[in-house]
Amino acid sequence: MGGRSAAPGSHNLVAVLDGGTVGMAAALPGTGTYDEPRSVWIGPLARGGA
Repeated sequence: MGGRSAAPGSHNLVAVLDGGTVGMAAALPGTGTYDEPRSVWIGPLARGGA
């Protein structure tokens, strides 16, 4: 893995529900107090779909 996801201080989070992945988010260090979200994915089950 390279690029932004390998930047120092970057965060990659995975959401799991009942043993399955239902979401993902990535963030980079911001210039102030908060990190900057760069990508978000939410699976159909977490959106209420099937």
